Amino acid sequence: IHYISESIRCCGAGTAADTEFVTASISSSIELHALSTGRKPRVVTAMTMLKQYLFRWQGHVGAALVLGGVDATGAHL
Repeated sequence: IHYISESIRCCGAGTAADTEFVTASISSSIELHALSTGRKPRVVTAMTMLKQYLFRWQGHVGAALVLGGVDATGAHL
């Protein structure tokens, strides 16, 4: 189970190095986003960042991820 933010976690399958790098990168991006907006991150924001990152690499990143968490709008999986 990978840490994304205080209330968002991610489980991954595939190449271990890819899942570790992707989740660490998204965790960093989410933290920067939270600092710049002054609000707690939403699960949909993390999901959008993840899907854009994976789409950018067009299958060259061997990571399949399940994202879940709780934000101001409720629980999400």
